[in-house]
Amino acid sequence: MVCSSCAHEIPPASRFCPSCGSEVDLKNSPTVSLNSPPERGAQIPPLGPLPSDGSPPNKSPRSGPPSSGFGYEARYVPGATLADRYRIVSPLGKGGMGEVYRAEDMKLGQTVALKFLPQSLAKNPEALSQFTREVRLTRQISHPNVCRVFDIGEIPGADGKVHTFLTMEFVDGEDLASLMRRIGRLPSDKALEIARQTCAGLAAAHEQEIIHRDLKPANVMLDGRGRVRITDFGLAGISAELQDDHERAGTPAYMSPEQFSGGDITPKSDLYSLGLVLYEIFTGKRPFTATTMNEMAQQREKSAITLPSAYVKEIDPLVERVIMRCLEKDPAKRPVSAIQVAAALPGGDPLAAAIAAGDTPSPEMVAAAGIEGGLAPWLASTVLGAIIILLGVNVFLSERSQLLNLLPAGKSPEILQEDSRKILQSIGYAEPPVDSGYWLEVATDYWVHSNALVSPGRYRGVAKEFPSPIRLEYRQSPGPLQTSYPFQVNADNPSATLPGDAIVSLDTQGRLTRLRVIPLVSSDPVPAAQSEATYDWRILFAASELNLNDFKPVAATWYPRDPMDQQFAWEGQHDGQAIRVQAGTYRGKPVFFQILESWRNEIPPVYNERLGAYRFVNRMNLTLASSLFCLAGFLAFRNIRMGRSDLRGGLRGSALLFIALLIWIVLNSHWAGDAAWGWGWWQLAVALPAGIGFQYAAFYLGLEPYFRRTWPELLISWSRAWAGDIRNPLVGRDVLMGVLIGTTAAGLFQFQEAAPYWFSIRSVTPAFRVDPNLAAFIGGLSAGIINPFLNAIGSLAVIFVMLKVTRRKSVAVFGVGAIWILFALQSENPWGLLPISIVIAVLMTTCMVQNGALGLVVAMYVEYAIRFQSLTWDLSRWYAPFSVITLLVVLAIALYGFYISAGGRRIIAHALED
Repeated sequence: MVCSSCAHEIPPASRFCPSCGSEVDLKNSPTVSLNSPPERGAQIPPLGPLPSDGSPPNKSPRSGPPSSGFGYEARYVPGATLADRYRIVSPLGKGGMGEVYRAEDMKLGQTVALKFLPQSLAKNPEALSQFTREVRLTRQISHPNVCRVFDIGEIPGADGKVHTFLTMEFVDGEDLASLMRRIGRLPSDKALEIARQTCAGLAAAHEQEIIHRDLKPANVMLDGRGRVRITDFGLAGISAELQDDHERAGTPAYMSPEQFSGGDITPKSDLYSLGLVLYEIFTGKRPFTATTMNEMAQQREKSAITLPSAYVKEIDPLVERVIMRCLEKDPAKRPVSAIQVAAALPGGDPLAAAIAAGDTPSPEMVAAAGIEGGLAPWLASTVLGAIIILLGVNVFLSERSQLLNLLPAGKSPEILQEDSRKILQSIGYAEPPVDSGYWLEVATDYWVHSNALVSPGRYRGVAKEFPSPIRLEYRQSPGPLQTSYPFQVNADNPSATLPGDAIVSLDTQGRLTRLRVIPLVSSDPVPAAQSEATYDWRILFAASELNLNDFKPVAATWYPRDPMDQQFAWEGQHDGQAIRVQAGTYRGKPVFFQILESWRNEIPPVYNERLGAYRFVNRMNLTLASSLFCLAGFLAFRNIRMGRSDLRGGLRGSALLFIALLIWIVLNSHWAGDAAWGWGWWQLAVALPAGIGFQYAAFYLGLEPYFRRTWPELLISWSRAWAGDIRNPLVGRDVLMGVLIGTTAAGLFQFQEAAPYWFSIRSVTPAFRVDPNLAAFIGGLSAGIINPFLNAIGSLAVIFVMLKVTRRKSVAVFGVGAIWILFALQSENPWGLLPISIVIAVLMTTCMVQNGALGLVVAMYVEYAIRFQSLTWDLSRWYAPFSVITLLVVLAIALYGFYISAGGRRIIAHALED
């Protein structure tokens, strides 16, 4: 026969299903056999007593008063002593997985339950393994809502066989299935109490990465005081071990769709079973009815579930919503955790309860706390529109603050590289190089020159500077350019000492500004023809777009220390600007050529580039950061030892920073032959990301548990995102608001940089932010996440110290704002930029308080992405693709937050309705 409720096979002599405990209708009982029984759960059915007196069975192996007349011959009689320790009091039941007895532990004077494997399975390896696993897993869970298992043992039987048993907590009560058979649907208040306690016990198991796989009313015990105990972990397993285990284990009536289909089993599989249990206790009905396994599987995949309100009109809508979320076919749409289920139930606030009890709530509890937190569609649309407008404002300001945008559209770095090679070939260095590299930089002392000008619109004159201040530096060598950290080629990395090393500087228009070649020094006599020859400098003057006839020779007064046997200098005019050119040769070949920029003559004799305030603030920030790191390291060690740290979140954050910085190093490093893959390179390349990851982990593990206990609101969306609930409306809201704050802060920063375009402001220089190629640009976007993470966790460190000192959140927030202002005072014009710095600090502190750590990280990253790239509308410029990608990245983050913050609804339609 087959149970009509769960499609489980029923022994011929039994009146009750050994799986779900349902009474068999002998007249209408189906006789269809299961086409494909569960490979594990059905072959070895869960335990259940089989009473023959017509009374409802007490399914649980730990429950029920002593009874007689069970309809089977007990292996041990009351009064029997086992292992010189346990005295049998009474049999409790017998099922497919064993016999259970109530016994007295004579050594400890306590009542326990003894569970024996049935004799038919005594030598079954799978049954023994399952028996042992139940003990091993259940002992890892210590929670009032989980039945405790103590130990496993063996005793010789009278039949000469070894009998395996386990000892567990005896619960004097009945299981939930038995209770519902007696009274039907539970009262709503009692159902809520049972639901919360079941969630708490299930969450305790999941916290140990244990998946139950057989959660059902028969495995939920209620003791004499009505407290819940989750029992029977015989089919449970460790989450990591179940990834490759696709057996359909469990009780069919309470299995999730992925259990039927052999998919991945995760904690969310238990949440589906939890939803089925909640559906039953709140309605007295089951959402699915079937007579075969195939029908059950099809119902899980294709049938729509009847809403609980169709059976119980007065059911709380919140309860119905929680149940239906648990019963989503797609595991990704189910709640993240059992704690979140408990928090979503009416009147549930486990976070507040844990804090009131003086406990440190778990990260899962923090993630489940608070409201869903989405935005109304009209509000989300308004914020998105404001972000799009602010992106346009940022591009407008960038075109008036970024030095590269103030210059005429120039040649791309790739073309400038080729021009540099052609110049070297034209003056006699035609041999192909073994290695080469290039980079962009600003001419020496240009910032000093720029700061010395105070007239309105002084940025507008940058385009007339000759040569333009931004240079492409091209370097080639007859040998590999083996760099040291940061593994990027420049004038000194590696040192230019190899004969044939050459450096060529071209401005953005491709005009030569500097040339340097290391000659091969020889002690041989110089041929007379070379000693008397004078090099024809018209070639290099032409490469600089200068006419040698417009210059007159003067005495050479400055030249580098490279070997030269002749030095030359000229002075002249170009577009009304005084120009000085210096050059040198070695054995008749040019080895040096440089145009001394016009602004070099305008440098003030004394210029204090960095004020004393800058030095003071810099040292204070370094001292503060070092002190906080030491404090965080101590707290991290203490929290780990006490088991309070969020190791998963800390490791994930550290791994993210490690990977982000490693990507930047790999994409920005210069690869010089086989040496690029040497052990020394990898040691250095990995050391810095590992150090950054360790620094973040120390702060996170040390401080995060404290905020979970004192100010968990700062971590709710952060915890939800780390837990994988990236579709949560609160996560979307905080991301969207973070983008809004970030674009606003970036606009304020760029306004203060663009101010000299319109106003007379001293000590503000045009910004220069651009990557020379796509790889470097992608690496920069990747590494951009590092400072937001570190700054956010550093802000929490400051709040931690301030709260410990003052015990007031308002003072702590003010202290963080003051620290951010101090960082802004490190600029060259600290007091002139103070008002904007205060506004930005207020924006960031508001974002942190209102949108938590997640919103702050997003805001800082967006501000970085916008500010550290030359944004432009001019698509003819070579770096325009980088600008487009930057805007698209920021817009994509905003669109994600926009969509998720409204719960993934059809936002436009809802906005029109509003």
